Amino acid sequence: MATAIPVVTIPPPPVRGRYARHVIENGHYPKVLSGAELLGKARKHSGWYWRIRRRVIEHAAAHGVHASLVRHPLSNRWSRIWTDENGSPVRVVVAG
Repeated sequence: MATAIPVVTIPPPPVRGRYARHVIENGHYPKVLSGAELLGKARKHSGWYWRIRRRVIEHAAAHGVHASLVRHPLSNRWSRIWTDENGSPVRVVVAG
């Protein structure tokens, strides 16, 4: 049986929109915080997506949640996911 990932609640980010909320709420999955899930899609808007991810990561860091590189246990690859100060994976939800 898998252990549950702890949930951390943060206030809404200064960035509005579906993509910002998607990054916050799904950042515990590999490829979301790095933008690798967007490969082959929306190439002309890649800078915009990167700026949104950067602002969301900065907002989460101000509330004690960090985007850290960890080795994925199944694929044995480095992935950027949400972690707490100890480096343990966490799930982030937006308050409200």
